[in-house]
Amino acid sequence: MNEQLEKFLKEINRGRLYKAQKVIAEALEISEVAVSKWCSGKNIPSENNIEKIAKKFNKSKEEIENIFLSNFDNKNNHENKNKNGKNIKDEEIKLLKEKIKFLEEQLIFYKKILTKEKKSNIISLSQTSK
Repeated sequence: MNEQLEKFLKEINRGRLYKAQKVIAEALEISEVAVSKWCSGKNIPSENNIEKIAKKFNKSKEEIENIFLSNFDNKNNHENKNKNGKNIKDEEIKLLKEKIKFLEEQLIFYKKILTKEKKSNIISLSQTSK
């Protein structure tokens, strides 16, 4: 959980972090599990729930979005790192680019073969018609 979210949760529940999720869940009439997923960065609240949270706790919609989005981003960026500290997405992009290059080379190769076959067919047709 990032500092911004932790501060917000403590603020809405008078410093008691452990009950804050329950307070939010009751205020929105949703499950504590859903709120727990937001707080752990596994999911983010819907637009509707962001508006409800903002209204209930006298915050701007943007402030609430930023709190939960930054928590979600921090969680997912941390989990998407491989053992070398590189972002897995970067490696996937590199592999995809390599595959694209290979497929483009194959396409050029097969186009050349087809062009040669067409030429040879045209030549054989022209020789047959004579």
